[in-house]
Amino acid sequence: MKSYILNLLLVSFLFVGCNKSNDEEESQETILPFTVTSYSPQEGKVDATVTINGNNFSTTISEITVTFNGIEASVISATETEIKTVVPSSLPHGDSSIVLKINNETKPVGNFTVSLDDYSYLVIGSIQSKIYSFGNNSGEYRELGRIEYSSQITNMIVTSNSNSPSKIFITASNISNNSGSLSELIIYDKESKLTTSVVLNIPNSIKGPHQVIMGMAWDSDNNRLVACITPDYQANWKDLQVIFINPDNFEVIDSGITIPPVQTGIHSFLYSSNRIYFSSDPGIFIDVNLINNTYQIRDFNDSLHYIWRISESNEENILYAFRSTSGSNAIIPVKLNLTQNEMSDLAPYNGYSITSFPGNGFYDTFANQSVQIIRNNSNGHLLYRFNENSEDLIPTNYPGYEDNLLILGIIE
Repeated sequence: MKSYILNLLLVSFLFVGCNKSNDEEESQETILPFTVTSYSPQEGKVDATVTINGNNFSTTISEITVTFNGIEASVISATETEIKTVVPSSLPHGDSSIVLKINNETKPVGNFTVSLDDYSYLVIGSIQSKIYSFGNNSGEYRELGRIEYSSQITNMIVTSNSNSPSKIFITASNISNNSGSLSELIIYDKESKLTTSVVLNIPNSIKGPHQVIMGMAWDSDNNRLVACITPDYQANWKDLQVIFINPDNFEVIDSGITIPPVQTGIHSFLYSSNRIYFSSDPGIFIDVNLINNTYQIRDFNDSLHYIWRISESNEENILYAFRSTSGSNAIIPVKLNLTQNEMSDLAPYNGYSITSFPGNGFYDTFANQSVQIIRNNSNGHLLYRFNENSEDLIPTNYPGYEDNLLILGIIE
């Protein structure tokens, strides 16, 4: 009997000891320190969801606290390797620090930038050949890169592939030199930030001593560049030729379309739905149909005004632009009705101007507005968005008043 009792006590002791050992192991597992490996996104608007990745997180939400600059955020889910939290709606615009606390352990996660912007515009500055982003609501700019080239460019024509560009195309011509002809096409890759250049071989059917591209745009229907070239820039009133440029092998194709000459250059050159539209001297606006190889000259019942920054709209046969009577100064936003051949003002003269840098306006399909960069003497550069029913003016923090800025597309 004593032997039985002793054996029973020994088994009980061993059982309790094993349980104690298991409990200690479980306790050790629960108190392992957690680690943060990454988080995303690092920039966004309030109420956005931020995902924190790591190891040894608690799966009990009540044990987890996430703060942005000391403001507690809602935790919406938690696993051992992932925590999802919501940026507090009261968080101010700018940078904030994220801190994660699990039970009694606290660790920094990183910085989060609260943005007012839904997306940014891709912008080029022609004087320094720098690439920027401008926030669509804040107007805040950031430098993204610089286009490097060796040519002496006095005639800079810029376009990009699609409304969310991955590449920027520039024609390089030195029109201040009597021997200056079209020399090369410069390509800037937005992702790699690398610049390459290619010499363009003009077909023999286009003859002339000073061949210069006057306007160029991206043909989104056929994935190519479409341009107008003059065979002799030094001679006024020479006919223009429409050419196509293959972006893969840079072959230049003569379309066979000849257009009446312009004397002072092309101010704006837009491709839309197998048509190109471009403006030149006061009162000159040319509409080219690339399907049937025809063109027409539109005067919009007004032969006194320059037309700048042509853009598309959300209506067929309606374009937006600026008009002025004194070069690129004293601009007024207008609607161009191609069906009725009429130009109508959308706002009164407000003292703003654009740069003389040739190029298009940009139609923002998200906002359903034409968007341009304008400037004045007191406020510097501003984002100007408009359509028939609205007009938005957004100050930017861009410091260089003298630079020429042109919107190329959207960075999503």
